Amino acid sequence: MTDIVTARQLVAQGKVDQAVPPLYDAQKRLEAARKAEKRYNVAESALQPAPQHPLPSNHPVTSTPIDWVPVGGAFIASDILSPEKKAAVAKANDQLKAGDSKGAAQTMQVVGEDVDFIVALAPLDQTEGAVNRATVFVEGRQPAQAAEALDQALNGLVFVSQDFIETLAPAAPAAPAAPAAPAKPTQQKK
Repeated sequence: MTDIVTARQLVAQGKVDQAVPPLYDAQKRLEAARKAEKRYNVAESALQPAPQHPLPSNHPVTSTPIDWVPVGGAFIASDILSPEKKAAVAKANDQLKAGDSKGAAQTMQVVGEDVDFIVALAPLDQTEGAVNRATVFVEGRQPAQAAEALDQALNGLVFVSQDFIETLAPAAPAAPAAPAAPAKPTQQKK
């Protein structure tokens, strides 16, 4: 998506020739996403939209399964969290950006509050089609049509929300209580 945004900015600035490399990069990454296992197939109507990112009013919600590719994600927490919990949320978001989802889950256990995890999803086929059209238009020096195709790719993003603490984070193991006196080893019969 970064390549698509970069290409869109270049087209808007009239730098059509400079938009070609990021479009080629976007095509390569979308092809890799098609081959990767980090995509899933679900109807858009089955997704829970993030209240912080409502869909545009002209966005048609589909009820047929679509291949979605996750293109970003972040934890969103309440402003009333303590400074150390806000720091934990920031650290978890940095861990996510670095690809350390297990570390992020562990870090989020410190928060212990109701936290949303917002994921940006791109419909794979629609995004690939829009990028391919934009590439043809850029190569043909048609910036208005290229911009329209890139806007279609960007406007196809869907943001979904999931309550992280309830559904994704494993419960933190309880710390064992310290014994009052040294315990003698016992043998268990098998």
